[in-house]
Amino acid sequence: MPLNQHRKASQFATCNFRPHGEFEFWVHGSTFHVRAQGPFNREAIEAMAQGMGALYNEIPAATPLVNLLEFTESLMIAPDALQALEDLLRRFGQLGRAPVAVAFVVEADVEGRDLVWPFYHDVFLRQGRLVKLFDNAAEAQGWLDDELQIAMQCKYA
Repeated sequence: MPLNQHRKASQFATCNFRPHGEFEFWVHGSTFHVRAQGPFNREAIEAMAQGMGALYNEIPAATPLVNLLEFTESLMIAPDALQALEDLLRRFGQLGRAPVAVAFVVEADVEGRDLVWPFYHDVFLRQGRLVKLFDNAAEAQGWLDDELQIAMQCKYA
């Protein structure tokens, strides 16, 4: 399956309880895109983990990537889902799959933006991720491109 082909987390759901929320992900260039529609439960995070893991397996391990996460409708997440997300970030980090930088794109009208963003931010920081919140994808992609360029200069300097 081509890296730029869109995949949905629901394709990877294996539990008896239905995932709440949906994630669509693909890779374009050095950007691992995730489009997410919340609210999210643990089963949705677990399905996303399966799908993203399968996609990562198709990418050479030494490939530096940035993550562009775009959220619609709701950023709300159950406490056990937030813990599952932190566990996922830890596992990907241990496998050498931590991105150079992570940009959250969450418009002001997305449910829970101001309430829940600090929890996501803390989880990503605890797992050693450089993370920032944006209102639009163009600004986010610009920042990600800059961070990727800095990382590449440091790696090959």
